[in-house]
This record gives sequence, C-alpha cells and structure tokens, in this order.
Amino acid sequence: MIRFVYGVCGLFTTVMAMCAFADMTWQSNGFGVIAAGMEFMAWGTFSGLFLTGAFLPEVTERFADAVFYPVRRLKKPAPLLSPILGLIGTDRFDEAREAFQRLLGGPDCDLPAAWLAWFRMELENCDDPGAADAVAERCFAVPRRAPAPEYAELLRRWFISAAGTEAEERVRARIHSELRRHRRAYSPREHRELETLLEQ
Repeated sequence: MIRFVYGVCGLFTTVMAMCAFADMTWQSNGFGVIAAGMEFMAWGTFSGLFLTGAFLPEVTERFADAVFYPVRRLKKPAPLLSPILGLIGTDRFDEAREAFQRLLGGPDCDLPAAWLAWFRMELENCDDPGAADAVAERCFAVPRRAPAPEYAELLRRWFISAAGTEAEERVRARIHSELRRHRRAYSPREHRELETLLEQ
C-alpha cells in the first residue's frame, strides 16, 4: 500500500517537474528562468524520492536507517574480539567461552558483536543449540542496549535455530516481547524483517 502511495506521489511530482521545466523554457527574463528552475529542481527532487520509495524500497529504508539510526548514536565499538576469534579458529572453545564470560559478565555488557560471536560459536562450532539458547536469553536480559544490527541478526539466528523444536514458541514469544519493549533499538527495516520471519 505504501509503495502505491509513493508511486502516485511520484507520478504527480514528475508531472509538476515537467510543467516547471516547460515554464522555464518559456520564460523571457532572467528572474523568471531562475524561479522556474528552482521550482523544477524542487519538484524533481521530490519526484526522485517518491519514485525511489515506490520502485527501490530497500534504498529508501537504508536511507531512513542512516537518518534515524546514525552511527553517532551507537555506543563505542566493542573491545577487540580477535583474540577470542583466534581461540575459536583453533577449536579452543572452552577457553573462548571463558573469555566471553569475562568480557560479557560485567555491568557494561552492551557488546553486540561479542554476543553474536558467542551465540554463533555455541550453535555452529560446538553444535549446542541449548548453550546458544542460553547465550541469547542472557544477551536479551540486558536492560539497556544501544541500537546495533548484530542484535537483529542474533534474533534472526535464534529463531531459525529454535524452529521445529520445543523451544520455538518460547523463543517466538521472547522475540515478540523484545520487539515490543525495546522498539527503538531496531530500525523499521529490521522490525519488518523480524516480524515477517515470525509470521512463518
């Protein structure tokens, strides 16, 4: 529906831009040409935005994410994870787990990249969905979290790992609660993608 509205608005503003351009070519004095040119550029800009929203919604959503969820709103980056990732790469999972516990055990554990890496280690490297589930529960129990795409990715992977198991309904309810209680932590695009996933 919203794409249809964008399309109608894009068509209207395109027609207005063409009219402004025609008016500009008909003007006989400099001031009239400048005024008509400015009007043409204004209508043309709006036309481009609406048509992009209608036919390239992903571009529009990424632009909105950049405006409403800019990098400057995010917290400082997580500590260097390379040592822990090195442990995972050499199959030293117990040491990596201890390192994650030290890193994420304090009060300042809003470290999305670390949470996602820990979850993936338990699920993919250790093949332990139960341990991955516990990591996700622990992650989303942190009350204050800054917006970060890693959290949306963790929710997505958590739901997929739980699909078809006894934990599916609990995880589904947990994700619904997360999106409702921490709505501002996710961009509109992330909300839509996760809600679509939950509807499956």
